[in-house]
Amino acid sequence: MSSSNLPLITPPIRVLLWKDLRQLLPLVAMLIVVTFLLWIAGLIFRSGVEGNVTVWLPLAMPSLLAAGAGAILVGNEKETRTLRWVVSLPISFSTVFRSKLLAAAIGLVLMWIVAFVFLTVMGYTLSNNHLAFWIVHTVFLLTAGLFTAWRIENAFGGLIALLPIASIPFLLANLAASVVYQQMGRYVSPEQVVQITTWMTFPAIIFTVWLGHRAAARFFDADPAPPSLPSSTDVDAWRPPRAAMPSQQPYRSSASSLVWQSIHHSPVTLAGLSAMLLIGVVAFALIVTREGGRFAGGLLGGLSLLAPLSLSWLGVFAFAGDGSTSRLRFMADRGVSPTRVWWTRHAVPTAMIAAALLAYYATQRLILVDGLERAGPVFSVACIGAIAACVYGISQWTGQLIRVLGGSAFLAPLLSGMTVLAAIASVGPMGNSPWLLLIGSILPFFATWSTMRWHMDDTRSLRFWLIHAGLVALMIGLPIANFAWDVAQFPAMSTQRRNDVLQAASTLSWPPRHPRSIPSRGVEQLDWSERSLDDKRSGQEMVDFLQTIDDVPSDYLILPVDPEVPLRADHIDSMIGSTEYHRLKAVANTGNSSAESVNHFAIWSDFLVEMVGRFRLSYRINDQCGADALEIYLIQAYAKPEMRSLWETEFAQRAIRLVADQTSRNAARRRAVLASYRYFVEGQVELNDNGKPIAKEPHLGGYDLGDVVDYLPVYQIEWVIPRAGSEVTDALLRMIEAGESGQPTFAMRQRLHQCFFGKTAMFEAGPYADRLRVSAHPRDTANVHFVIQYPGSQWYAAWEQDAIKLQNQTAPPSNQTLP
Repeated sequence: MSSSNLPLITPPIRVLLWKDLRQLLPLVAMLIVVTFLLWIAGLIFRSGVEGNVTVWLPLAMPSLLAAGAGAILVGNEKETRTLRWVVSLPISFSTVFRSKLLAAAIGLVLMWIVAFVFLTVMGYTLSNNHLAFWIVHTVFLLTAGLFTAWRIENAFGGLIALLPIASIPFLLANLAASVVYQQMGRYVSPEQVVQITTWMTFPAIIFTVWLGHRAAARFFDADPAPPSLPSSTDVDAWRPPRAAMPSQQPYRSSASSLVWQSIHHSPVTLAGLSAMLLIGVVAFALIVTREGGRFAGGLLGGLSLLAPLSLSWLGVFAFAGDGSTSRLRFMADRGVSPTRVWWTRHAVPTAMIAAALLAYYATQRLILVDGLERAGPVFSVACIGAIAACVYGISQWTGQLIRVLGGSAFLAPLLSGMTVLAAIASVGPMGNSPWLLLIGSILPFFATWSTMRWHMDDTRSLRFWLIHAGLVALMIGLPIANFAWDVAQFPAMSTQRRNDVLQAASTLSWPPRHPRSIPSRGVEQLDWSERSLDDKRSGQEMVDFLQTIDDVPSDYLILPVDPEVPLRADHIDSMIGSTEYHRLKAVANTGNSSAESVNHFAIWSDFLVEMVGRFRLSYRINDQCGADALEIYLIQAYAKPEMRSLWETEFAQRAIRLVADQTSRNAARRRAVLASYRYFVEGQVELNDNGKPIAKEPHLGGYDLGDVVDYLPVYQIEWVIPRAGSEVTDALLRMIEAGESGQPTFAMRQRLHQCFFGKTAMFEAGPYADRLRVSAHPRDTANVHFVIQYPGSQWYAAWEQDAIKLQNQTAPPSNQTLP
């Protein structure tokens, strides 16, 4: 069958279809590019955000195209008067209408194909119910948008009218669900509401196509005859004063005239946008009340979205659409100052925004003062004003760059929303200064002001685009540069020092044996804290249970048989607690019970000695600090005066000799620091007992550096982790070097405190302060968690020298006393 026999694709319509598709394809391309960029941004900045909102981006593309097709295919041609030229051609209005409807349908099909590709790449699937709803509703948006574009002469007015029309199927479906529930007592699920909405949209599509056809026919009708007397029009604003010629001011270009013209060239559009803005800000303010919060996901939630949309369209309205281009060219031809035109174009939107902020403030005061119960945070007027300035600024910049109303009106909300999210991320997760945000918010206004002359002349020279490209790069680059500067300020090893450390680490026996965890037994009987309050065992029950076992380490822990297997520093508190329990029994009992208690204490003391040795075999810094915690307990326990009677026993001598062995301790610490850093640099992660990865977070010797620097802004942490790992490594190695030579370690402890706490805590209040350094004296009680959690906090403290003194004191035949 030839194309001439097709009733829809006739030769005239093919020409018109080619023209319409060329108008629509730029919007298709822009939506695809912007969606792709937003998707990439979502992948980059979604860390710490629950869920993935980027799934809505592919679904938004067909909706935006459907809503904007009428503004481009009809509204734009009305503004450029192309349709008036088409009217003069020997083509019926029905042919023109079918051409634009077919072009919009082709564009919508193309957008849905791209949307399905995006959804497939993202790995998302929609149920048949929701997929049918989205497709049918986008078709309804398309036909309704064409109807409003044909029916309303003002393109912006058509977009505003489209909003309530688009919500009619939703309202009718929810009304039907409410009637069914009220009259029949039958609950209608959200899935059923979606199905009802879909079915109600089908007749709405047919009806809007018919209405659009009628509106197109009315537009193509002959214009009515002019009235006998000229009526007052917008041109009156530019009419010269009624004075004798020649006049000194043939064209009025005062600020008041320009403001008057910006109001009256489209008062219906301004009224609609102002109503949207006021409704939106009041709805947003009411959401935080307990009563309003119940409807936050429904009516008020939807109404609050009118505020950012109207702000964005106000920005676009300043420089694009509704004949703005021709009016600006008219003023440029008559020498009107670009600066004056620029600020008068912003005067009315600024006044509207100020009025909306006053309405928000009044509603806020109503909530806070008049006793309405709050259900959420109340954002300040300054916060809302900053967001409004950002949305309006980006939108007016978009309106100047993209002259096609259908493109700018729908790209501006996307770009402004992305900019607001980026600004929030810049101040919060990126940690940039609010002053930098203020500078960035001024750049869009500076961009439109600096290029206003070319925009009024309707020229797009290379200089015009270079200025905008440079300001875009500056707006994006300033936060990134400041972010990079903040990251670079975090201390780290020099390159030469890093190479030296890795060279020293390469001499170690590699790979080292991985430390194993220490399994426990009888957890279901010993773990009292996991029981409910009613199921708590009484103290007598606990005593009875302990009497059924020998109360030796093997009753609680399962140790590997091979003594050369390194162990993780697990169960430190339990080990110290059990040992201290038997120590107190040993020094308190007399007679036969005393000997038995001493034997039990000797078992636990030797067990701690064994554990210190097994911990020292580990390559992890964390296990070295666990060994420190056990040694601190041993030296403090044996240094107590009541323990003098046990100094000459073999188990006491073994413990004291262990703690006094500074050389072995230094070697184990150095080996662990070097091995931990080598693992860290090579990108390996924590391994389990079978040598398999158990965590993806970057660890340095058992310390999750993401937790170490969690005081930093979220996005800085990932970039700072390599520097933090090198800084901790360098500080610990230099501390070992200083400790071996008898030099003070204060400077290295300051570096570690800076790495772990930054500016969030004073050094004197942190775990590395001198006041928390322990000795062998009983009053210096070491916090086991501090010793293990903060590496190096007790390295080369007084307890190490006290151990050597205690060894000298207890070595026979010495009568010295410990000072």
